[in-house]
Amino acid sequence: MLPLRFKDLASISGVQNAYGPSEDEVLHARISARVNALVRKYPELADTRVERSNRDSYDYINNVINVKSRDPDILAHEMEHAASLGTSSSLYKKLLEVSQSAVRINNTFALPAVLALGAAVEDENKKRLLYKTLLGISSVAAAPNLWEEAKASTNVVLDSPDSMSSAAKLLPALAAHAAHDLAGAGVYLGALQLSNHNKARKK
Repeated sequence: MLPLRFKDLASISGVQNAYGPSEDEVLHARISARVNALVRKYPELADTRVERSNRDSYDYINNVINVKSRDPDILAHEMEHAASLGTSSSLYKKLLEVSQSAVRINNTFALPAVLALGAAVEDENKKRLLYKTLLGISSVAAAPNLWEEAKASTNVVLDSPDSMSSAAKLLPALAAHAAHDLAGAGVYLGALQLSNHNKARKK
């Protein structure tokens, strides 16, 4: 069987090949209509490979759109990632890779770092300076990934035949991305606010 390409989903039979059979022909027609619009917008990406997966994502290393949800907005979101990353420089891709790795590390070690600093550093001014520094670093580290997500979602909403519905669906997902990517920064911010509160009480 030949690999499935994005342009193949412009037909209902292609949508069924990508997602599996379904009795919801209206939904499949909506997906194929959105794919047609995206192929017209990005003809150079029509041959991007599509594979069924356990989650929706764009694999920019192998240039593959992974699909799970039968949702035209989510598929369009992943195609916007393909448009952004598929033709971007290796430097930008590396920046995103570093950003994603930094977020994972930061989310894992932010709380232990705050606890360790609280026990090891007695000077409250030095402690607050360290919290501010870590807060700044973690926020900057998350920025490239958040920018990429926000850009893809914005493009989907602007191009959608029902922008309000698309925004209502994608904005909560974007908020969840932000909450995840800034979780470490939130820990440092909380520690900083607690330290400021304790300082104010001592006055």
